[in-house]
Amino acid sequence: MSNKDIHYLNEISYSYWKAQVLFVAVEMDLFTLIEGEGKSCKTVTKTLRTNLRATEMILNALVSLGLLN
Repeated sequence: MSNKDIHYLNEISYSYWKAQVLFVAVEMDLFTLIEGEGKSCKTVTKTLRTNLRATEMILNALVSLGLLN
């Protein structure tokens, strides 16, 4: 397998990961919840009744994708 093939497979994998992060955020209605002044991770977790670590991971992923500040 060439480097070009590996790069292409990685690109597909990362695209899937990015789409899943966005899908989860939309399904959880995160953008609506934190719009305006924003919310802390603990507030989001409490409001959505989710696991703190999992919520932190999805919020960090959204920041890394440039979808949140």
